[in-house]
Amino acid sequence: MSPQELQPKEKNRSRKTQTRAHDLLLALSRAAQSIQRAHTAEDFYQAVGREIQSLGGDAALLLFNEDRQSLSMAFLSYPPDLVRQVERMAGGLSMYEYRFPIVPGGIYERALRGRTAVYIASAIEMLNEILPSHMRAFSGELTSMFNLGHSVMAPLWVEGETLGLLAVGGAFFSDADLPAMDSFAGQIATGLYNIRLMQKLQEELEARKQAEEALRISQATFEGIFNSVSETIYIQDENGLFLNVNSGAERMYGYSREYFIGRTPEFLSAPGLNDFDKVAEYVRLAFLGQPTAFEFWGLRKDGTIFPKEVRLAAGTYYGRKVVIAVARDITARKKAEEEQRASKAKVQALLDSVPDMMFVLNRDGEFIEYYAGNEQSLHIPPDVFLGRNVRDLMPGDLIEKHFAAQEALMRTGKSQLFTYSLENSGQKRDFEAHMVTYLTDNILCVIRDVTWRREAEDELRRANLSLQAAHKELQQMFAHEQVLARTDVLTGLFNRRHFFDLATREFNSSLRYRRPLALILFDVDGFKTANDTFGHAFGDNILVKIAQAARSQVRDVDVLARYGGDEFIILMPETGVEQAFLTADRLRKMIESASVEADGAELPVTISVGLAEIAHDADHSVEAVISRADKALYQAKQAGRNHAVIYSDQ
Repeated sequence: MSPQELQPKEKNRSRKTQTRAHDLLLALSRAAQSIQRAHTAEDFYQAVGREIQSLGGDAALLLFNEDRQSLSMAFLSYPPDLVRQVERMAGGLSMYEYRFPIVPGGIYERALRGRTAVYIASAIEMLNEILPSHMRAFSGELTSMFNLGHSVMAPLWVEGETLGLLAVGGAFFSDADLPAMDSFAGQIATGLYNIRLMQKLQEELEARKQAEEALRISQATFEGIFNSVSETIYIQDENGLFLNVNSGAERMYGYSREYFIGRTPEFLSAPGLNDFDKVAEYVRLAFLGQPTAFEFWGLRKDGTIFPKEVRLAAGTYYGRKVVIAVARDITARKKAEEEQRASKAKVQALLDSVPDMMFVLNRDGEFIEYYAGNEQSLHIPPDVFLGRNVRDLMPGDLIEKHFAAQEALMRTGKSQLFTYSLENSGQKRDFEAHMVTYLTDNILCVIRDVTWRREAEDELRRANLSLQAAHKELQQMFAHEQVLARTDVLTGLFNRRHFFDLATREFNSSLRYRRPLALILFDVDGFKTANDTFGHAFGDNILVKIAQAARSQVRDVDVLARYGGDEFIILMPETGVEQAFLTADRLRKMIESASVEADGAELPVTISVGLAEIAHDADHSVEAVISRADKALYQAKQAGRNHAVIYSDQ
């Protein structure tokens, strides 16, 4: 081809190159403007990606890790689906978590060290340098997937610091684009640097805001605690000048907090009762780090004078060395101390009137102190036993009792009591020893002469025995009277009065819970005639035998009683009248089969029986049931006697 033919083609290629360069510069200019407007890293990354994609390429931003030995992916403009597909090929390895190595002498190191853009004609070489070994077999496929073509790698360099790399891929790149990419990378680095500065500034502002809020909360907390304690607190400088007081001081003296501040304590002092030279010395010592405590007579705003206890210590108040005073009203304590002194005087007076002897001993058994209202009661003079040991002065059996009680006292912590006897002037005297711990390591023994008590106890014991015997006899008499009060003497059955007590209770229970209840009323046929003919002894014998027969037929829960004369009555709880009839008829037949001897002859005995049951909706008392049973009994008599009849209103 002739030179004349090549010339138009070269001109056309030159125009295309100029057009692409112009488009690249415009895109980079727009990207720079977007970068300057970005407020967050994400905004920044998206602006870079949009402008590179507008040129038909894609971009990746890799930033240094803290170790400065590797890079991490900060941004990829490729579609997320494509990125996930590659991550699956890598066995789940995240591109954003992977640390890209910087190979010495490699493409990445040249770009970083040289601080200038590098044109990469072979993307495969670039990929193999940073891919894990198991992924290098896919470098060709990855080049195609990402449409890498030619690539440019430009360092992100600003203010003497390299932040990372901008990697841009696309078929349109050539080495002629390197200056423009250097400029673009510089804009990106500046933008990143500014965003980092902005983030750092925001973090510092947030930290300052948090610190100010923490300080505010701390001050509020301090004031809350300062004013919530019950004690009075003052904060003073080295001269005693009040810098702050809590609400306790306001309550104690009646002055406002503002009135305290800037004053010294003289206005709080009761006239003539405090030595202010000493108070000033206490403040000075506390300021130097020596805590002190003293009592102070205060003067309230209303003129009341009161005692208080003051404790001083050095402290720090908003960075300033101060004295912190804590005061407490001790009016109650002073009053208690005065009452205690009076109480001690009373105790001493009481001790002077007590006949007991008191000894204080150590654990070895040595006498340390003693008290005896009447020293004539001491068997051994004080100058003989003080400082001496129990073992040297007491009989053997008393020594054993003393140390046995002492061992039990030390083991259990509980007071011990033992008794002993001594001969004095030929007379036996009895004593009681009460042993307790005294002042932690010592033992107090209180000794009392109880000879009179032993004699009185002996007399009382004899009187108690007599009283117990009399009491037992009275109990037996009372129990017998109770039995007589509820029992029929002849038959041993319940009497009529006790029957009504029991029957009323059972009736009320049956009525309340609508439970069945039956009643049997019976008497002896022809009893009056037999009694008049054969005498009262014969009649009594009949009644006793009938009572025995009836007792054999009833249950423990049934109430059997002699109703009066020859009449007997049975109350059967939880029993219907039909079931009660079976019991009544068995009893009737049992009596019919027996006989009673009179004048050498066996005479037959029969009974007539009437039965009735409770009517829950009509009856209001057990007497109503008895009345119906009595009517049934009358019907049995009318039927020829020796019958059992259930009441019916038909």
